[in-house]
Amino acid sequence: MKTAVLFLFLMNLTGCTTEAWYEGSRQSAEARCRSQPPSEFDRCMAQVNRQPYEDYEKARKAPKPQ
Repeated sequence: MKTAVLFLFLMNLTGCTTEAWYEGSRQSAEARCRSQPPSEFDRCMAQVNRQPYEDYEKARKAPKPQ
């Protein structure tokens, strides 16, 4: 967890793009999945891979309902 927070902090300092931040977050989540018991790995990875960056970006930019 500390590594993920440090990674995100450093990316923020370097002025990274949203896509780089998203991919970094996915890599951190994948690392957490690898530490899960084998019986939980597939379920965990399905959560990590559920939304491609393009879909995430569309949802992020969509107007919020009021």
